[in-house]
Amino acid sequence: MKNYFFILSLIIFASFLYSGPLELAFFLGMADGSGASDGVTVQFFVEKSGQSTKVFEQHWSQQVWSQEFIVNLDAWVGQDFVVNITTSPGPSRSTHYDWIIIGDAKVRKDSQLVYSFANAISTGQFTGSYTLDSTGQTYSGYQYGANCVIQNTTVGGITKVNSFMQHPPWQNGNVGNTISRYNVQTSHIPETSTMIMLVLGLGMVMLNSKKFLLLP
Repeated sequence: MKNYFFILSLIIFASFLYSGPLELAFFLGMADGSGASDGVTVQFFVEKSGQSTKVFEQHWSQQVWSQEFIVNLDAWVGQDFVVNITTSPGPSRSTHYDWIIIGDAKVRKDSQLVYSFANAISTGQFTGSYTLDSTGQTYSGYQYGANCVIQNTTVGGITKVNSFMQHPPWQNGNVGNTISRYNVQTSHIPETSTMIMLVLGLGMVMLNSKKFLLLP
C-alpha cells in the first residue's frame, strides 16, 4: 500500500509541474489615428510537416486594445513548428489606414516565455512575404507598403510592450495580404505524458532500490 501511494503521489506531482498548456497569447488594436480604416483581418496558422492549421482569425477595427487572445497550442508541444501571421484588408479589400498593431505576442508554457515575436522582428529572425490580389501570387520580402515592424504606438492612448505593425500592401493601387513567419522551437519541452512516465519510471527505480525501499 505504501508503494501505491508513493507512485500515485509522484504522478500527481509530475502532473502539477507540467500541466500548464502551451499557449499563443497576444492583443490586437488599431493604432490611434486609423479611424478611417474599416479594419484588418488577422490570422494565425501553425505550419508543420507541410500542413497548415489555422488556429485564430479575427477582424479588428477598433482603436482600443482587445482583451488578451489565448490560443491553445498543446497539439504541438514538444515539437518545432512555424507560426504564420497573415494580415489582410478583410472582405472589403480597403487598405486605407490599416494600422493594425499586434501587442505583446508570445508563445508561453506554464506562464514562462517560450518565444517572443517582437524579439524575432527586432533581430530579423523571421521571414516576410506578401500576396497581391491582382496576380494571386506570393512574393518574398515586402513591397508596396507591406511591412512588419516594431511599432510601440498608442492604441486608445495606451501603449503595450513588444508591439508591432503588420500593414497589408497598399501602394500604387496594389492590394493583398502581408505574411510573417517565425520558427518556434518547443522540442526541448517534454509533453506532460512523457514527464509522468519519466517520473513514474524514476519512482519504480527508487522502489526497487534497497536505499529507498518502502516495504515493511
